[in-house]
This record gives sequence, structure tokens and C-alpha cells, in this order.
Amino acid sequence: MKEEHDAAGSKNARPGMRKLLTLILLLLSVAAFIFGIVRGEPKTVYRKGANICMECIGLG
Repeated sequence: MKEEHDAAGSKNARPGMRKLLTLILLLLSVAAFIFGIVRGEPKTVYRKGANICMECIGLG
């Protein structure tokens, strides 16, 4: 049975295409991660998590 793959996993894709796609996705994810840190999202997530925990155990 003949297997067919998409562009990222194709046996017929140009050499290095999968590596290029991986690199682009990695760079985009790092950029999104840094953007979230710059916006102060870790503080927001921590605050919301702490509030939910306090409510769950009945302290809040």
C-alpha cells in the first residue's frame, strides 16, 4: 500500500523543508512566549491561579 504524506512529512518534499518548517514554528513560538512575558502575562496567570486555589479550599 502506497503511503501519502503532507508537505511537512512528504517523502517527495525538497530536502530541508521539514527542518525549515520546524525552525519557523520554533521561532514563532519563542516570539509569542517573549511577547506574553513583556505583556505581564505570568503575573496575571499566577494571580488567577492563586485566587482559584484560595476559593477551592475555602480561604477566599
